[in-house]
Amino acid sequence: MKDSKNPYKNPYKNPYKNPYKILYNQYINYIMSNPMTSNLTNLLMAILIAVVFCILCTIGITTESGLEALIGEYSVMGAVILLILLLKTKNMLNSGIIDKMSVLITAAPFLFLLFLIIYYIVLVSIYFKNIVSKKISDYYYMFSKLSTGLILGQVLLLVYTMAKTVELPKKTFTILMLLGTINAIVLITLGVILKFYTTDC
Repeated sequence: MKDSKNPYKNPYKNPYKNPYKILYNQYINYIMSNPMTSNLTNLLMAILIAVVFCILCTIGITTESGLEALIGEYSVMGAVILLILLLKTKNMLNSGIIDKMSVLITAAPFLFLLFLIIYYIVLVSIYFKNIVSKKISDYYYMFSKLSTGLILGQVLLLVYTMAKTVELPKKTFTILMLLGTINAIVLITLGVILKFYTTDC
């Protein structure tokens, strides 16, 4: 066989001898195994789980201090989710995943969840005095607990999935977007209740 027909004669055509390919793979392996990035992600996951338990302890509390704590907990949750999204996006790009659809599938549930958290914080902040003085309908408590449960379910599913893989599976993406859509409807209903269904008690 002639050398010109040997596909591995040229080292830059041989994927096993291409020095640039080898250096790139070594760099990617370093990034993915970087203890600083891994430890930071684990720390954020731990904070997120801790916030989830704190929120579970403050569900249904309508005192001024309780609502302030709830707003603070949701704010911390939103900030942690944003940081996790940034780290995951960076890891995807560093690992060679440049497909826009894969990045979108992974980022969309995070962004949707952030929007829901911000909307919930805004609702509680706007109608803070009415909630504290209990000038609200009894339906508020039911829809508030339902929304909180859906948000926490989305958070735990995200944490469980992203701890196992860099990319978000399409099945998990579908479940998260479905839960997010249901939660959006619940939050819109909650806003209507807070705005139009008040009591003089």
